[in-house]
Amino acid sequence: MDLAGWRVVKADMDKISSFHNDCLWKICSIFWFQNVSSEDLYRRTGCTNIWLTIEHRRLRRLHVRNKGGEGGG
Repeated sequence: MDLAGWRVVKADMDKISSFHNDCLWKICSIFWFQNVSSEDLYRRTGCTNIWLTIEHRRLRRLHVRNKGGEGGG
C-alpha cells in the first residue's frame, strides 16, 4: 500500500494497529486480563479497524485527485 508518497508495509500497519488498539483500551479502561477482542473493542467505542480507516482515506484522496483532472474538483 502506498500512502501519501510513502510505502506502508504490513509490519508498519501491524504496529499502527497495535498502537491504535492500545489507545482505545486505555481510553475505555480495559486491561489485558479482561480478554476483550478487537471486534468487541471496536463495537464498544464505535471505532473501526485503523486499516479500514486508512484505506478509506487513501481511496477518497485518490478519487479526489482523479476528479481534479476532470475539472470537477
